[in-house]
Amino acid sequence: MNKGIFILILLLIFLPAAYAKPVFYEANEDALSVCQGEMLTASYFLKNDGNSQREYLIRVEGDNLEWISVAPNSLKLLPGESNEVFVFITPEIYAAEGDYSFELIAQDANDAEEEAIQEIEINVKNCHKFSLSVEEEISGCVNEEIESSIYVKNDGKYLDNVKLEISIDGTEKSESYNFEMKPEEKKEIKIRFTPSEIKNYTIKYSLTVEGLEQYKEEAETNLVSKACPGVEMALDEMPESLCIGKEYELLFKIKNTGTIEDVFTISSDFLSFSEDKIELSPNEEDEIRAIIIPELSSQKVIIKIESENGVSEEKSFLINAESCCNTSLISPPEEIKVCKGELSQIDLRFSIFNGGAPANYTIKSQDSWLYPQESNLYLEHNEEKEFFARLRIPDEPGSYRTIITASADKCEDKAHVSLKVEECYEFDTELDAPRTACGCSEEKLELDLENEGEVGDSYIVSLIKPDFAIIGAFPLEAGQKITIPIPLNISCDKSEENILIKVTSQSNPSLSVVINKTIKIEPCYGIEVSVPKELDFCAEEERDIELSIKNTGTREDSLKITPLCPPWVDAEAEEIIIEPDETKTLRYKAKAPNAVDKEAFCSFKVESTETGDIKISSVILKVLPLEECYCFNIDLDKEEVSFKNTNKTNQIVELMVTNCGRSREEYSVEVSGDLRKYVDIAPSRMELKPGDSEPFHIAISKPLEGESGHVELSVTEKNSRKKDSLKLTIE
Repeated sequence: MNKGIFILILLLIFLPAAYAKPVFYEANEDALSVCQGEMLTASYFLKNDGNSQREYLIRVEGDNLEWISVAPNSLKLLPGESNEVFVFITPEIYAAEGDYSFELIAQDANDAEEEAIQEIEINVKNCHKFSLSVEEEISGCVNEEIESSIYVKNDGKYLDNVKLEISIDGTEKSESYNFEMKPEEKKEIKIRFTPSEIKNYTIKYSLTVEGLEQYKEEAETNLVSKACPGVEMALDEMPESLCIGKEYELLFKIKNTGTIEDVFTISSDFLSFSEDKIELSPNEEDEIRAIIIPELSSQKVIIKIESENGVSEEKSFLINAESCCNTSLISPPEEIKVCKGELSQIDLRFSIFNGGAPANYTIKSQDSWLYPQESNLYLEHNEEKEFFARLRIPDEPGSYRTIITASADKCEDKAHVSLKVEECYEFDTELDAPRTACGCSEEKLELDLENEGEVGDSYIVSLIKPDFAIIGAFPLEAGQKITIPIPLNISCDKSEENILIKVTSQSNPSLSVVINKTIKIEPCYGIEVSVPKELDFCAEEERDIELSIKNTGTREDSLKITPLCPPWVDAEAEEIIIEPDETKTLRYKAKAPNAVDKEAFCSFKVESTETGDIKISSVILKVLPLEECYCFNIDLDKEEVSFKNTNKTNQIVELMVTNCGRSREEYSVEVSGDLRKYVDIAPSRMELKPGDSEPFHIAISKPLEGESGHVELSVTEKNSRKKDSLKLTIE
């Protein structure tokens, strides 16, 4: 064989073994799972697949390396030799649960490119576990405190700080608790809530663990708040002895034992109450009076109480009465029912029994609509006789009760007759109309119409006043109710509107109702506008024009103000809102032109955007003549003052100047003449407001000997150039 070929074959056989990479072998294939804060140990075998001894450096790469340590961190392996490598993984106590990946790397110490990589997959379990135990649903009474408990248990392995937040949807109720819990510890927390309305609430619980942001336990409880009506009734006192047929008054006490305000209806077959309805607040107690007429010697009386909120209760007590005389009058046992208009009269059969000595009985009726056909009956001992009484049917529907009496000597008995006249075609109607309305407006009335009869009917609704109109025909089934809108135009010139609406049954035209309502008409909108009749100005003088607006109506109004004024008035159109009975004052600046004896008009148009009503008020603006605007006085009554040439060094004269004009003015004093050098003036210039006065002081120095002459003082007003002079003579 060729020597070169043989060497090549040997290289192909042995070269791969000499440069083979190290290999990891897993010690086990079980999934790696660990709790936070606990140590997980994983082992792998590293094998040298090469043909020479190698040293390997061992490390781990990946995130969260602070969790991991490896041992040993280096190995020397002979060819084919393997050794175990341990990896210790301890996730931090609040590590997020989930899957994490690392790489275990064995690198040849002499050849960095020769390395083995083992993927390590671990699952970090959340061992911070808490459970919330709550009631799925609780219920209680409105306006009463409801208590519920929540139980928190630490099912985890660690001592944790937790925060429990509790809230109730739709309320401001919110509570927060922070506490520490050991493993297996269980804590009870009570929540108390007083519902203010009848509804379903949701209590929400949320628990979080400090340091473990991603972990949360939540639970809910449905809280049902319901009405809890209740009532108690007690008989205050019973008369010691009762006679059959005699009338007695009983006093009952009724107490609302519920948690809400309620209206109670009281009824009884044998009692007539002073009022059949009573309204009571929670825990409120009231008295009600009842009339009873015993009909039997032993009689059970049942009182039924029903509330608008659903509570119903019956109270019963036994009435023991005696026949104070041995007479018995028997009437028809049941209530007599007739339809209105069906019959005009009925004959009723009565029976009277006399258990005492023979007697002549007088028969009387309490009401004229029931009258006996016989007024006197004679009965022997233990005799029973029948007699008839004619019952006239009243024209108006309703329930009627009356008494027929049989009396002889001191014995008397009464029989009760109950009659109910029913309206087979019956309806109820009510008109909803405002008490007040604005003039010249449109209102919508609402007519509630309900068929309270036993059969369907149709109803004609007519507007009689203020203007006749047929609103329409409205068919209704028995028990059906509708609301009918009725438009109404309110008069502009009346103080009130009288409304008449008629509702008539088509099945029974004699059955009709007329509703009368009066609406007071108010001046809802009105304004008063005023400005001064006249304002006068001096040339170039500034003054304010005041526009006063008062809302004399009863409703808010929006006003558009349009000034119609000369250009030297600073006024522009604007809109304002003004409340009822409010007065607003608007000011407009005006600067008069540099002219005299001029007159102009300034008008203001004020328009209501609600009604379109317009008010206009005007002021005359006058620019005064010059002499009416500027004026000053010097309070000396001499035109010349003389000074003797004495030895006095200084002589002083005071000159008082008054501004009698309309505006602030500046005044100056000038000196002229031969001896002006001997005259000093202080001040030589001053400014005065209208009505103010101030003095000029004039000092005369001693002139040289032999000199004499005069000096002329001139006081000048700056704007008008008006001048006044005074002559001073020095001798």
